Amino acid sequence: QECIDVCHDASSDHEEVIASLSLKLGKSYAKLNDYDNAFGAYRESIRILSETCGAADLRVGDVMFEVGVLMCDQGSSDVSDKSIECFTEMIRVYTENGEATHTNVANALIHKATALIDRSEYDEAGAAIDEALKIYKSSLGNEAVEIGKAMLLYGTLHDAQNKNDDAMAAFNEALDIFRDTSTG
Repeated sequence: QECIDVCHDASSDHEEVIASLSLKLGKSYAKLNDYDNAFGAYRESIRILSETCGAADLRVGDVMFEVGVLMCDQGSSDVSDKSIECFTEMIRVYTENGEATHTNVANALIHKATALIDRSEYDEAGAAIDEALKIYKSSLGNEAVEIGKAMLLYGTLHDAQNKNDDAMAAFNEALDIFRDTSTG
């Protein structure tokens, strides 16, 4: 925080640098499970970026993603609602900037699907995983680790629904991808 205060006092022309530092501090606090300071740093980053670049700036979306991840880490159901809102907002910002097929959107969809599975909203979770898979496959190819992670989540979704055959098929596909990518 002291670093941000020094930069802020030095010049208001460095607002974007301060926003970036706030994001980095938020990530560091999150690693320490210091949620209050992490949220404070993320709020500062969003405030600065919204004021200087506009709320539709991709970097605002990136911070919203980090807030959503942090909220997922906390685990309660009302926090889950808020994390889903953060991921949805991040996706909206990217979409408005013509970046709807960016892998960051797929990452947000995967996190959103995880929260939806936790809330037993299986149809919406499946749709989010489907969309993420389309983005990953078009951007990264069919054998990327991210596809394996998405298939693992599909297996988790099917398992939560007691669709054991579908779960096993998804888990096996994920396993094949992880084996293929680990052996080069």
